[in-house]
Amino acid sequence: MMSFTSVRSICTASLHVLAGPCRVLAWIAAVMLLTTILVPAVTAAETYTLEEQDGQAFLVSNTVQVKGALQTSLREGKAASLPLDVKATLVYYSRMLPPAGRDARNWRALRDYRQAESTIKVDDNTTSARLRESRNLVVAEGQQDGITFYSPKGAMEHGEWELLRMPGDVLATLPLLPRTAVEIGESWQPDSWVTQCLTGTEAVLKSDLTCTLDSVSGQVAKVSFKGTLEGAIDGAQTELELSGHYLFDLNRKLIKAVELTQKEKRSVGAVSPGMDVTATVKVERQPVSSPDTLADAALAAIPLDAAAEAMRFEFRSLWNVYFHYDRDWHIFHQSATVAVLRLLDKGSLIAQCNISPIPPAAPGGHTAEDQFQADIRESLGERLVEITKAEQLKTGDDRYLYRVTAEGRAGKIDMQWIFYLCAAPDGRQVSFVFAVEKGLIEKLDNRDLGIVSNVQFLTPAAPRPAAATPGSSRQ
Repeated sequence: MMSFTSVRSICTASLHVLAGPCRVLAWIAAVMLLTTILVPAVTAAETYTLEEQDGQAFLVSNTVQVKGALQTSLREGKAASLPLDVKATLVYYSRMLPPAGRDARNWRALRDYRQAESTIKVDDNTTSARLRESRNLVVAEGQQDGITFYSPKGAMEHGEWELLRMPGDVLATLPLLPRTAVEIGESWQPDSWVTQCLTGTEAVLKSDLTCTLDSVSGQVAKVSFKGTLEGAIDGAQTELELSGHYLFDLNRKLIKAVELTQKEKRSVGAVSPGMDVTATVKVERQPVSSPDTLADAALAAIPLDAAAEAMRFEFRSLWNVYFHYDRDWHIFHQSATVAVLRLLDKGSLIAQCNISPIPPAAPGGHTAEDQFQADIRESLGERLVEITKAEQLKTGDDRYLYRVTAEGRAGKIDMQWIFYLCAAPDGRQVSFVFAVEKGLIEKLDNRDLGIVSNVQFLTPAAPRPAAATPGSSRQ
């Protein structure tokens, strides 16, 4: 390296050679040379590209624990707070599917679940949920309001869908990757839909999410993220706080692990209790050879848009009545004597359906129509104004289906009730009661028929009841 003395000699010699104005120019040139020699060159910060390689198959292990309290509405405006403890384990193979659209619909995967189960303890009551082996092949698709699921093998139960829709699905963390190369310490904000999808929120008032490349060590990049969201889930006001990090393997070009904490405060809604909970999520993800269930041919068989039948839920009552229903219906309550479904449209309650077994008739028979109408008059009491229509409907099979439409008032609200009596050839019977405000009849849009038209009576040898859910019934 040239010494400072040598530099000074160069400058002095240059000044002696030149005279007059040239001497000034020479002095400037010498100073510039000195600056170039003495000031070290600025090295550009190293940047890192965090982009996953296409075509990989993964084995994913996901554990979720949710702790906190549920708030349930009681009569006379009172509420009860119940301790909640949820533990879930999900293990599956996964391969990405071609995009079906922009934003959230860009993220799709075909999964082969090897384990999917949870235990849910509310106060002193413990229930469990498990994905049936017959539904282990699942398509996971990004939607603006979260990751949704369906099985190419057949309709899922609502409880199975809820099990898979646990917080922190890795498919929703992939959009957290930066779109351009980033430096250590650099931050970026994903698009607004990313926060909504990651938290499974149907409506957003405001949200904020920031990601930062914290460090790179041993070819593993650590990215932290933190954000908040205010919005609504199933029509209930919701506040969320989100924090965590993911590890990106720079050599193998993949997210290898995710840890996430999600704090949620939700008010009591039309189909769900209020809650004040914290979810802790841990995900491990490693590349593997693709199993036969996720071969190229299996991926090619998945359409960009799911068939309508695949997107319906199946319902098995505790008394062996079975039917499919649209996902806008939510199971609000189920017991040995009644099941209650509620219909939501963009978070607003549209209608309620009460389903109950009634005493069986003789084989080939059913409750007399006059008796059914008399039972309706008794159940509605002073709320009934008039029965406007009564008719037997064709079913296309040997089931008996009878419908009665009644109008009246519940308090100051004009109501319509639609009663159905459905009987099997062996005499087993079930009743459906749909309650809807008269101003919302158009929004019901014959979705009552969509349920009762596909009712099946299962033999007692094939029951598989859904887990009972807390709530109360209303007609």
